[in-house]
Amino acid sequence: MKKLQDLKQEILEGKINNFYVFYGEDYGIRKHYIDKLSTFFPSTITADKFEDIRDIIVSKSLFSIKRLIVIYDDRNFAKSSNEVISTFIKRLKDYCVIFVYEEELPNTNLFKNFSDYITYFPIVQNNIALEFVEGEISILQSNKEELIKNCENNYNNILLESNKIKNLSEAENITQENAYESLNLKGQLLEKYDEFNSNLFMNDVLSGLFTNIPYWFEIVNNNESNKDKFYFSLTSMLLDSLIAYLIVKYR
Repeated sequence: MKKLQDLKQEILEGKINNFYVFYGEDYGIRKHYIDKLSTFFPSTITADKFEDIRDIIVSKSLFSIKRLIVIYDDRNFAKSSNEVISTFIKRLKDYCVIFVYEEELPNTNLFKNFSDYITYFPIVQNNIALEFVEGEISILQSNKEELIKNCENNYNNILLESNKIKNLSEAENITQENAYESLNLKGQLLEKYDEFNSNLFMNDVLSGLFTNIPYWFEIVNNNESNKDKFYFSLTSMLLDSLIAYLIVKYR
């Protein structure tokens, strides 16, 4: 398996290989590295499967153009025989091909026998995400940590939010900290909301912990997806109360 740090160093040194396999949860950082690799080629082609670009690879035209080819989630190619994959890699003289997968395919020949070409892109750790934010914008440490949390350590989301802050800062000639505060106040930055927990909510109600009720209402109001869970919990609680009342009244 090729380490992410090694891949980064190769690109910085301009040592571009003909074949890569990228997989992992962080779409943003994968895209970042694909974009970096694309700067070494005059054109980039995207495809859904190996067959779409087979003719381009095997053509012997004297006027062939060096290209970067990115193929997304071609599981049939991953399941190909070792010979097919090896032959394909050997033919890549004028091209750089990247196969991109959302997850590991451990039972395929590609992932079992060609690990030297594979790089895993995990969700970045807090310290790496913080380092990235510090390289992009200048805001308070507490706000950097909040930004990372709300972006759920997703490289692409962090980049998009940082660009929002920089653009507003430049447009209104204000500090990036003031731009962050302004966007945050207007609700124009990503915000990660707590999930509604029906069991804890019902436990608070049945235990008489009514001081927690405002907290639950805030969670429901902040996130549309929480409303269905809340109404379901409320309905269940009312039905249980009605059943208990009827049992007591009519024995």
